[in-house]
Amino acid sequence: MVDSMDDYSTIEEIEVNSEFKEVLEAFNEMHEEVQKLVVLNNKLRSDLKWHITKLASTQSELDKLKQENEKLVSSYKATGCVCASTSLNMDYCKSLQDEFEKFKNDHDEESMKL
Repeated sequence: MVDSMDDYSTIEEIEVNSEFKEVLEAFNEMHEEVQKLVVLNNKLRSDLKWHITKLASTQSELDKLKQENEKLVSSYKATGCVCASTSLNMDYCKSLQDEFEKFKNDHDEESMKL
């Protein structure tokens, strides 16, 4: 009878040890996955900080360009384009108007992108 009780307790110990090993193995696997997620999370945070900085820089540049554009528009409106009657001056005036329109359109497109 004592032998059968010893056998039973040995079997219980083996089962407990086996279950403990399975739980420990599962825990270790989860711990490894958590470590990978921590590394990934840190990288993503770093990327996010870089993008925020880049966005602030781009926004600042856009604000400067808007101010420059407003000054150019005001200057253009204030001076107008009064050209002499020669075709050379008329062509020059037209090319300046075209450049201004192109600059204005490019600036508007950039504003729309952001």
